[in-house]
Amino acid sequence: SSDLVKLTAKRTYRVSMSAGDAEPTGKPAATKLHNGFNAVLGIFLGLGAFGGFPGALFQIRWLMVVPLLLILSTIACAAYLQARKFRDTSAETWYARYGEVPSMKLLWGFMYGACLGITGFSIVFHFPNALMNHYFSKGSPWDVYIREGDCIDHPIRSKGRCTEALCAATRAGDADFADRFCQEHPGTCIGLLKISSLDWAMMNCLGTCGCYGDEDPFNPLAASSPDVSLQCHKTNSCMFHQRMTMVAFPYIRYPSLIELHVVTGSFLMLFV
Repeated sequence: SSDLVKLTAKRTYRVSMSAGDAEPTGKPAATKLHNGFNAVLGIFLGLGAFGGFPGALFQIRWLMVVPLLLILSTIACAAYLQARKFRDTSAETWYARYGEVPSMKLLWGFMYGACLGITGFSIVFHFPNALMNHYFSKGSPWDVYIREGDCIDHPIRSKGRCTEALCAATRAGDADFADRFCQEHPGTCIGLLKISSLDWAMMNCLGTCGCYGDEDPFNPLAASSPDVSLQCHKTNSCMFHQRMTMVAFPYIRYPSLIELHVVTGSFLMLFV
């Protein structure tokens, strides 16, 4: 009986194609609107998912993974429902049955959206003359320290803010001082990114506080080392720097390597 069903399906396919039908019998026609909507939706979901990965890694909190899981679940459900609705029942293989359903446009759009997100991230951080100069703006204290080994204050942000009291509080991990300083200078703390005023001091006050001491919070090598436990880490008053790594050091010292990688990689992802 199964052979008879397959034979009937094949004959129906031949008759429909000989009659000039655009689609074989047993395969519901997907309109251009279906395909276009799926492609655009996939691109937006890809952009959103790409933003979820660094967000989850940066915060290191399981709650940050929820948006990413919701996006992937949406894609899986949409792909399944459309595959069931638009499958070609006359096909003999699973690929022929599901390979041309609109959800394939959703999946391709998702992958291309992720590539767009990676390219946008690279333009901001790693392209030649990028805005963020491999995570640290040009002329910033960490940029100067990595390239030249000198300790300087930030030429703009530090004016009137880098004080000996702030240096001492950062070394002691004084959370109360950090809260008061944040209230007095709101621009030195960003709650959403878990950047406290002590984190701000370690980024901008290397000249006033000095940055050559071993296991000193103002020494970028110590502040970014996973083997060093600073006092502010113990008091949870410099949580941002607990996630800082030395990955940016070779990018700044040898920028041509990462810049060549991202420029060629972005071109290959988007156009090849």
